[in-house]
Amino acid sequence: MIFENAPTYLIASLIAMAIWLALYLHRKDLRKEMFVVSSIVALLGLYMEAFFWTKDWWRPPTITGTVIGIEDLLFGFAFGGIAAVVYEEIFKRKLSRQIVAERNHRVHLLIVLGLSVSIGLIGQFVLGLTSANTWMLAIGAPTVVMLCIRRDLITNSLATGAILTLIAFVVFSILNFIEPGFVYSWWLFENLSGTIVLGVPLEDVIWFFTAGAFLGPVYEFWNRRKLLSG
Repeated sequence: MIFENAPTYLIASLIAMAIWLALYLHRKDLRKEMFVVSSIVALLGLYMEAFFWTKDWWRPPTITGTVIGIEDLLFGFAFGGIAAVVYEEIFKRKLSRQIVAERNHRVHLLIVLGLSVSIGLIGQFVLGLTSANTWMLAIGAPTVVMLCIRRDLITNSLATGAILTLIAFVVFSILNFIEPGFVYSWWLFENLSGTIVLGVPLEDVIWFFTAGAFLGPVYEFWNRRKLLSG
């Protein structure tokens, strides 16, 4: 290891928070969206880490030596906000004040959320799938449904997924410099495919893309807003 006892996971979380802060300071018009999505993802992330992901996917060391640490909270919070607005920032988009006319909006929301929860529970507790495979189904299917309802959000979704995946490759490269081979120490490869893509486990490449694809347009979908050229 280049830096003995380096808090690598904390460094990754702080990098994410730095990106979040830059976006937050630069885009005052998107601060509410960032904070709302960040808060929800942070709380859900802690739950998923505690009960699922650290059981059969990965187990990163925290500075407190506990399964769940401050790193998880910081990373989840930062990731949610970045995913929510990075498309708007890069492609200079802004939220429209006009509400999209959409029939049965509440029903659509329930379908998307209910589908995610139902697939997650069935995959994990009925079919006995790993949390990685369950994630792909539980977030992938609702994203497709959401985009079928709001086709104007497809570009946002795909672009956000691609951008976050690219950022992940960069950050993993930095972390591998700090702690060479950290991937093989943190990830529970006996439950995974074992495939590494440019230094990132395949399941995590899929995670970053699907999480971005869902979170990128979810605020607009939830609030029935469109994105306009800025």
